[in-house]
Formats: sequence, structure tokens, C-alpha cells
Amino acid sequence: MLSNTSQNNISRRNFLKISGLAVASLVVIETLHETEAITNAAKWLTLSREPQIEFNNHQVRGTATGEILASGDDGKSWQRLISLGTHCAVSSLTIQDDQIFAGVTHAGHEFWLVSNDGNTWRTAI
Repeated sequence: MLSNTSQNNISRRNFLKISGLAVASLVVIETLHETEAITNAAKWLTLSREPQIEFNNHQVRGTATGEILASGDDGKSWQRLISLGTHCAVSSLTIQDDQIFAGVTHAGHEFWLVSNDGNTWRTAI
């Protein structure tokens, strides 16, 4: 038969185990919520960093999903100029010598496309 001291030690030991598991569970749950918040923040940052410039009286925007869009009504509606596929991301847009240049990334590599009118695109040399 166990003495009172032994029973108290077992009870304390079980209490500490259960308490430790409870705290660990809370930490895991909180970490999952933080991870979800970080993922949502990353999505927002990606959308907010989509390059956008004005070209030929239109707003032109590149997307993380490989599209270049144009709007003639200050962003109320958008028309697709080109779709490069979801495996590409338009990372930058710039204008030089009345041409629009689009920096595109694919599999960690970047290349440039250029257009005189926003409708016809070719690889920039």
C-alpha cells in the first residue's frame, strides 16, 4: 500500500504532466493562429505589391499570377492584356522610351517583356 506522501507525489506528478500538456496545446494552437495570420499577411503584401503604372492613359497592373491588366476607368474594371500562366509572376513594370517593360519571374529566373502598345509583347533584349 502506498503512503500518503507517495500518493501526493503521484498526484503532483500527474498534475504537472497534465498541466504541461495543456500549456503545450495552447502554445501549438496559438502558433497555428499566428501562422494563419502570417499567411494572410503575406497574401495581402503580395497583392499590395503588384506593380502598377500609368501607360497611354491607362492604369497597367502586373499580377502574381502572370497577368498584365489594363484599366481605362481608374481601376473600376480591368481588361487582360496578356496571360503568361500562373507559374509566372509579373514582378515589375516600368516605362522607357515610350515602351512598357514588364519584369517576369519564373522558377527563380527573371526575364523582361516589352510592348509599344500594351497589346503586343516580345522578349526584351
